Amino acid sequence: MASKTSIISHAFSLLGKEPVNDVNSTPLVQAVSSLYDTMYSSTLSHPWTFAMQIGYQLSRLNVTTGVDEWQYVYQIPSDLIAAWNVRPNVRFNRFEDKIYANVNKLYLDYTKSVSEDKLPPFVAETLEYLTAAKCAMLITGDKDLAKSFQQVSTNMLAAAMSRDAQGQSSSYFYSQPLFVVHKT
Repeated sequence: MASKTSIISHAFSLLGKEPVNDVNSTPLVQAVSSLYDTMYSSTLSHPWTFAMQIGYQLSRLNVTTGVDEWQYVYQIPSDLIAAWNVRPNVRFNRFEDKIYANVNKLYLDYTKSVSEDKLPPFVAETLEYLTAAKCAMLITGDKDLAKSFQQVSTNMLAAAMSRDAQGQSSSYFYSQPLFVVHKT
């Protein structure tokens, strides 16, 4: 099972350095840990199947909108990383951590934050290489090694996204018909 510490430790090992046991052990490891946090959220902003929350009914807040244009206010989930779809298909506006709309029920499809122990192994390994690529110059000072890891990690991320997508059909044909038939 992956953890933040194990992913960072493997990244150090990939770069030819000693593995780490604690993400707070040295200033260098702390810097890598900080970079990792940003990279982790960025990597999870893809619609990964293991992190998708589909049809989540947003909590309607009992507050006035303060804006004449909107009747209802909804709370965005605290674990949201990226929003993909709001249903029904209506006009809405997002302000900070709230969504304003004129329907009394609103559903959201979104990528949620998940802990590293919930990652499929192929995504955890990809994060190891992404971490090594992001931190290679910081850890080793070797520009060529950093460039090499950047190329490998980019390919691994594309492969991981492709592998994750193999278990689902394309929604394009369902949500965007190629044609519409009108009967007269």
